[in-house]
Amino acid sequence: MEIKNILIVDPIDGEYIGDIIIENNIIKQIIKKDNNYYDYILMPGFVDTHTHGYMGVDFMNATKEDLKKWSELNFSHGVTKFYPTTVSASKKQLKEIVNNFQSILSISGIHLEGPYINKEKKGHKTEHIYILQN
Repeated sequence: MEIKNILIVDPIDGEYIGDIIIENNIIKQIIKKDNNYYDYILMPGFVDTHTHGYMGVDFMNATKEDLKKWSELNFSHGVTKFYPTTVSASKKQLKEIVNNFQSILSISGIHLEGPYINKEKKGHKTEHIYILQN
């Protein structure tokens, strides 16, 4: 398959216009062009490494169906990988979230933001922030 007139956003080579040839879902060739007209944009997917929720889904109480919905909504906006993020909570709740977590294709892992954060610069509930002991 060939797709013509694409603005290619390449983190190494910068932006340029070109055509691409795709075979078996792999970009096989990029043909650079000398024009300013494009119909499509091709760029790497975004990775969200810190997100507590999206469009009504809150990670602290998300079901597997919620995570699938979240993943699909992210993908429709160019986010191809994300790490759902917890807030400080009881050890019991954090263990439940970790134990119940089932990875979905675009979810690479969990970002445990709390409970080991600075109490003086918190945005979390104080009762669930723990002090590390030496």
